[in-house]
Amino acid sequence: MATTAELLLAYRKELQQGRMHPDTIDELTKIASQQLIANEGLRVRTEQIPSPGVPSKALPPEQA
Repeated sequence: MATTAELLLAYRKELQQGRMHPDTIDELTKIASQQLIANEGLRVRTEQIPSPGVPSKALPPEQA
């Protein structure tokens, strides 16, 4: 199943290929993202999301 980002990128690319004005593309993509998330929820790949609050590498002592 495609993620929300993949669907929106495909939509944006289609609008760009139609030679629409960049501001119009931005606005339509924004509206589409709101509708898509409201109707279908946010779809992400969970295997790519790191655990919250856990850095991918150890922080230097001054940042820990």
